[in-house]
Amino acid sequence: MGSLRIVAMSDVHGEWDRIVVPDGDVLIIAGDLCEDVPEEQVSANDWIMSLPHRHKLYVPGNHDLDGIDDPSLFPAARVLVDESLEIGGVKIHGAPWPSSRREDYERLIPSGIDILVTHEPPFDILDWTWPSDRRLGGPRRLGNRDLLNTVRAARPRIHIFGHCHDAYGHELRDGILFANVSICDRQFQAAHSPTVIDIGPDEVTFVDY
Repeated sequence: MGSLRIVAMSDVHGEWDRIVVPDGDVLIIAGDLCEDVPEEQVSANDWIMSLPHRHKLYVPGNHDLDGIDDPSLFPAARVLVDESLEIGGVKIHGAPWPSSRREDYERLIPSGIDILVTHEPPFDILDWTWPSDRRLGGPRRLGNRDLLNTVRAARPRIHIFGHCHDAYGHELRDGILFANVSICDRQFQAAHSPTVIDIGPDEVTFVDY
């Protein structure tokens, strides 16, 4: 395995003109790039095409479910639907938002991968969101318990996800690096930067730019 620079993001929600995307080897979009509207899908694909990364991977979320049934909507990227691939010796698996036919998609996540990309977060890890009315109490956890158990068993080196805009950030837990790479905040405005990660044979490093 060599070293790869990963540029990861999720929950762009059409705000691509308001973010600066650094160069890297692999672009990973972990869902909710746009809405399931033909005009937005065309614009989103054009934006992906304009980016310089050699490898572009897209894992659909709950706002862009059309990409699960019809990956050809985004020809500028490799759309991963419960699928693995290897780039430069780094094994990557993509699992989109669960649909009615894929409610137990967690069982399809293999062991022996380096990077897992999902849209939804695992339970209790960067999965919180504030209710729209703060009088209703504190933040709520929206993560998937079955996904957490699968990640613990599969033990990827990195788990990339989004969905919970408030919980943008990363943390190391049980030797696995978890990264919520949401771009938008709770108002669906671009507020965060893409996440840049260098992965090599022996270490994983977050990059400030």
